[in-house]
Amino acid sequence: MDGDGVMDADSARTENGAEITTYDSLDASLGQARANLYLAVKTWASFVCLDHALTTLGRDGSRAAERAGRAAQTITSAFDQQRGYIPALLEGGSDACIIPAIEALAYPHLLGLADAVNEQGPYGTFVRTLRTHLMTALQPGVCLDATSGGWKLSSTSSNTWLSKIFLCQFVAEDVFGVPGDAACDAAHVRWQQVGSAAHGPTDQVHSSDGRDLGSRLYPRLVTNVLWLPRVVAAAQPSRA
Repeated sequence: MDGDGVMDADSARTENGAEITTYDSLDASLGQARANLYLAVKTWASFVCLDHALTTLGRDGSRAAERAGRAAQTITSAFDQQRGYIPALLEGGSDACIIPAIEALAYPHLLGLADAVNEQGPYGTFVRTLRTHLMTALQPGVCLDATSGGWKLSSTSSNTWLSKIFLCQFVAEDVFGVPGDAACDAAHVRWQQVGSAAHGPTDQVHSSDGRDLGSRLYPRLVTNVLWLPRVVAAAQPSRA
C-alpha cells in the first residue's frame, strides 16, 4: 500500500495475474482485490479492531488508528456525488454499486465499538457516506433485482450470495437502522424454497429466480444467525 489505507498492488506471486476476493466467480466489481471498495472497508475495520485490541492490552494503538483514519478518508473521497455511491473499484475500471461496501461495519459493531460505526463518531463522515451509498444501492435497477426484487450484491451482476446478503442485512438494520423489507425477504425465501429446491440450502444463486449457480449446502450460510433472530422476534405475538 502507498499509505492511503487501501490495497494498491497485487502480490508478486500472481506474476501477470491479479489477486481476487472471495467472490471469485463475479465480475471485477467484487472479483478484483486491488483497490476494491469491499476490501477497503474491511481494511478500515481491521485497523479499528487492531487499535482496540492493542489498547485493551495496554499497548499503543495510535498507528492503527491513524491508518484507519487514512483508509476512511480515501474511501470517502471516492464518493461519486452524481451517482450517489462509491464505485466498486477505487482506481477505476468498474463503476458498479455494491452492497458489501457496508459488510465490514459488522466487526467493530459486534465488538461493541459503537463510536466507530456512529454517524456522529470519529469516523462519522465515512459512516454517513456509507449510509448514502447503501440507500442508493437499495433502489430498483441498482442492487434490487428487476424481476425478483431480491438483493443483488453488485449492480452489474446477477450472481449473488445469500450468506453475504444476510450479513449485509444485519448491518443495514442494526447499524444504520434501515427497516427490513418483507418483499425482499420473500424473494430470498423463494430463491431457496423454489429456485434451488433440488439442492437444499444454496449460497450462490441467480438473482432473478434463485436458481443455483454453485456453493450448494454451503456452510457460510450460517451468517443468517446474525439476522434471523430479529425476524423470529418480530413474528412472535405480543405478550403485553
